[in-house]
Formats: sequence, structure tokens, C-alpha cells
Amino acid sequence: MGRKATGLALFAGFALAAAAAGYALAIRPRLLAWGATVEERYRPYPGDDLVPNPQWSYTHAITIYAPAAAIWPWLVQRGYRRGGWYTCDGLYKLIGADEFVDGHSARRIIPELQGLQAGDSLPLAPGVEMPVAASEPERLLLVHAEGDPSRPGQPPDPALPGYLNISWLWLLEPLTPEITRLIDHLRLDYHANAAAQIMQRLAIEPGAFVLDRKMLLGIKERAEGAKQEG
Repeated sequence: MGRKATGLALFAGFALAAAAAGYALAIRPRLLAWGATVEERYRPYPGDDLVPNPQWSYTHAITIYAPAAAIWPWLVQRGYRRGGWYTCDGLYKLIGADEFVDGHSARRIIPELQGLQAGDSLPLAPGVEMPVAASEPERLLLVHAEGDPSRPGQPPDPALPGYLNISWLWLLEPLTPEITRLIDHLRLDYHANAAAQIMQRLAIEPGAFVLDRKMLLGIKERAEGAKQEG
């Protein structure tokens, strides 16, 4: 390799390192705490003990100008073969996970999907479900799963490559009788090598942020719209 090529390679390496550092220091923290106050970002939440040492955790939040009772039906009916996710339906179609009751993310409250309780499962995609750890109507919904999805029924083993431990909480906190904060809090621990961790941070996390933000905005739009119609 000539001196010019070596110089270009070094420059490219430094540029890539600078971009990665800029993302880690300036962009990633914003993605992990979109909409959340400092207090909301760092406080403990129900279910945190289920994933005590997460490698990835975010807290997103949004203010909805509707009471918790008007938001809960939209929250509890989400899922595969349920009301959808109020986000990028086209992406779910690409991965074969777009089988929703209305054929798309619902724009109506579906009465038969309002009874999700602790011990039930929330379907995410074909063959992928998360058990409901807690369900308190008009307050919180918590799902949690631990283990290797490719080894169903086997005891969780953090030493195995496919190990996952994930909790996902949606919490409704009234600010006034007509204004509510919706807090979306995820914690994930997993077994992964360095390459997988880089992929997680540079591809999966930004993609998940886009979907999650759109979902929260979709819930806000539906709950506030239903309130105005009422």
C-alpha cells in the first residue's frame, strides 16, 4: 500500500471514529430519552428489577391532552393480530407481521381487545409473544420475557448467544384530569459479541426509535381525536 493510500485509510479511520463518537455522545442520548424529562429518565419504574443490568434501555415520553381513561383502550389493544402498532405498517408488511384485525393499525377502539391481563401474552409477530407481567387498567401495562427464542421451554442461560432478557413498560401518569403523560420504558439485556453490539447501537436502536416515536404520536393522535369527537 502506497503512502497516499495509507493516508486515505488513516483519514477514513479517523473520520469513522469521530462519527461514531459524535453519535455516541450527541445523538444516541437524545434517542434514548426522547420526550422524557430528566426526572423521568433516571427514576426507577415498575419492572426494572426484572432486567437488573440492561445493556440497552430507553425512556420515551409524550404529553397527551386526554385523560388516562381515553388513552388506555388504544394502548391495550395494540399488537400482532390485534390493533396494530400505530406506526409504520409498511415495515410490518415487509417482515410478514402486518396481520391486524382491521388490516392496518386500528383507528377505532376494538371492544374485544380490551381485556389484556397479567398472565396473557402480547403477540408481537408470527411466533413471537411477550407475557404480560402486569396490567392495571388506565395506569400501566408491563410485558417481560427472558430466555432464548430459539430454545423455547429451556431455562434461561445468559452465557448462551441467543439469550435475551427484556421488559417493556407503558405507564400513564395524569398531570391534570384532562392531561396525561405516557411513559414508554424499555430495558434489554442480551448476549452478543462486539459486532452484534455495534449493529445494535448503529442500526437497531435508531430504527427502534423511529418506530417507537411514531407509535407514541399515533396513540396521541387517536386519543386526542377521540376526545374531540366525544
